[in-house]
Amino acid sequence: MDTEKNVLVVDDDPCIVELLAAMLTLEGYQISKATSAEQALELAYHRVPDVIVLDWMMPETDGIELCRIFKKRVETSLVPVIVISANDRVRSASREAGADGWLLKPFDLDDLLTTVRKSLVKSTTARA
Repeated sequence: MDTEKNVLVVDDDPCIVELLAAMLTLEGYQISKATSAEQALELAYHRVPDVIVLDWMMPETDGIELCRIFKKRVETSLVPVIVISANDRVRSASREAGADGWLLKPFDLDDLLTTVRKSLVKSTTARA
């Protein structure tokens, strides 16, 4: 467990946010929660997360566009972004947007944790 690592969880469904946050909290991660792109950008501006987990399908600004914004911002350009979706097109669209990982819904806890851990390793290496 890495209690110093902060994961920003972004989904327009508050139930999904709470579920993901609960799973990641059990593993010792600190969690920031957002239910909109605007809220996610504000949270990331005030405290740059170590990993961002975000949903693809959100109103107003979808997860792919939000990923592009995070990757363009100096503060968050090196932060790994993991996109989650029930749509199997998520892989190619996520890759094009600069995402570092993706998960298809439904996914199991082990897949989520493995993807977050791998992203943290890549992030630590890139920042060093």
